[in-house]
Amino acid sequence: MPSPKLPFVKDYTQALYGLVGIGLIFGILSWTNYISPGIRLSKANKSYKKMLVKSSNASQKVAYLSEQLERIEGAKGRLYHRGNLLRSITSFCEQHHLAITGLPAVEKHQNDGYVYLTDKIEVQGRFKDMVQLAYLLEQEQKMGNISSFSFRKTIDRIERKEYLKATIILRNLKSE
Repeated sequence: MPSPKLPFVKDYTQALYGLVGIGLIFGILSWTNYISPGIRLSKANKSYKKMLVKSSNASQKVAYLSEQLERIEGAKGRLYHRGNLLRSITSFCEQHHLAITGLPAVEKHQNDGYVYLTDKIEVQGRFKDMVQLAYLLEQEQKMGNISSFSFRKTIDRIERKEYLKATIILRNLKSE
């Protein structure tokens, strides 16, 4: 059976060129109208997903930063006064038979509009009383935050006695 002849095609090479040309036109039209916009939408979708993840983490970051700000503002609101601190320490030490062995001047450091005040308090006496002093300063009277609290045993060679000494480092924050 002979192959059918198309009326407008004279030979098969011409038909093949026509099909390739139509395929190219179809490919170019589909690329410009469907495939390229789809790729752009896919890339945009990925970037929007990244932005969505960042925005969902933003609420956690805001909560963390607001918590830090509240902590700093709470610390700033404490009523620190060197006279009040000295009065509290001396009255407590007199009542509980603690000896103040060192109370040097306040160290001041400035950073980001705040002044950090550091007091180093050295007392000698019973362990329980020294812990109560630290609790009184930080929790009850809110004189500052205790950043270090260390104990050591010292020996007085003249009297041949052992003493327990504590060093309390109390930090406070004030705005300039």
